[in-house]
Amino acid sequence: MNATDYHNAHILIVDDHIANVTLLEDVLYEAEFTNVNGFTDPKAGFEYLQSHDVDLVLLDIRMPGMSGLEFLAAMQQKKKSVSVPVVVLTAQTDAPTREKALEAGALDFITKPFDSEEVIKRVNNILNIRYNAKQHAERADTLQDRVDEQTRELRALSLQELITGLPNRRAVKEHIHQLLHRGDEFVIFFIVINDMDEIAALHGYQLAEALLKELGDVLAASAIGQRGYLGCWG
Repeated sequence: MNATDYHNAHILIVDDHIANVTLLEDVLYEAEFTNVNGFTDPKAGFEYLQSHDVDLVLLDIRMPGMSGLEFLAAMQQKKKSVSVPVVVLTAQTDAPTREKALEAGALDFITKPFDSEEVIKRVNNILNIRYNAKQHAERADTLQDRVDEQTRELRALSLQELITGLPNRRAVKEHIHQLLHRGDEFVIFFIVINDMDEIAALHGYQLAEALLKELGDVLAASAIGQRGYLGCWG
């Protein structure tokens, strides 16, 4: 993942002191991050987080109305934000505060007063983890889609008679089972083609298969094929 991708990341700053928000915005803009939004009202910041695709939250701990720990706890309850990484902004360096923040879902800390190089380093580290995880998930989704598609194709082939292209015996049995399970009334007609082995021996298997294919097409276009369920039992 290159630097441009990081610079397009959507970063949310939530701190009740406007000076801290402005300072972090300036640091991030100077590092060429272009999508930064700051809030001094944590409740407004939380609402924004739920309505936008955010890649990283820089969050103060001590705030009126909604503390950073309460913000983190609320994030864990919402599908939209549960996986968004959070870096806590705090002047508190005591172990209990850090432990509570980590237990609530924080990934890292930036200590006040802010050091610009430290801020950018920690932001880049978290975004690197974030993007690697997203790429891994996308690759997994793509692979799963391919597996699902191949499974459907194999399933379809397993239910198809290769020469005529009609549903095979297995598919017919499954269809009958479904009808019986639903309690539907139905009638079964068997059309038997005799002497196919002799035709194949006399004229070749290619002609015999072409005959079967033609017969299957004719039956599929008939009233039985159009209004009923047509399959190949052989």
